[in-house]
Amino acid sequence: FITKFRSSLDNLGQNSNINYQFNSQTTSLHLDSLVEFELLRICQEALTNVKKHSGADNVEIQIRPVNNHIEVSITDNGCGFDVMAVNNNNGSKVEGHGLAVMQERAELIGGQFLVLSTPGHGTEVKVELPSNSHRSDPL
Repeated sequence: FITKFRSSLDNLGQNSNINYQFNSQTTSLHLDSLVEFELLRICQEALTNVKKHSGADNVEIQIRPVNNHIEVSITDNGCGFDVMAVNNNNGSKVEGHGLAVMQERAELIGGQFLVLSTPGHGTEVKVELPSNSHRSDPL
């Protein structure tokens, strides 16, 4: 996963003026092929959204183990947005097409998807996967 993700990140970096900083507290993730595919697509969609909509010039990507889960976090310093404005009436699902697809993908692989954003203060997209989705090797 990490090798494929870095390759995707390199391609994005070549086509933008965004500085990408990648931090991982593991050297590799051994994911089920479906989990790897869906997680990679979630990350690619999040980074595409940064490039298209945020106006950010810095993005930090972190992969770390947290309480028997693996957490992937993508944080930008862009324009941010009102998350509540894109939530539907019950507030549990996001409506923006790209955001909704990322949430569906996360749920498909047993993960949780969270978007934290405030207008004028950037956005953070988090995906948390249970420990049974992967096996990580420490650094």
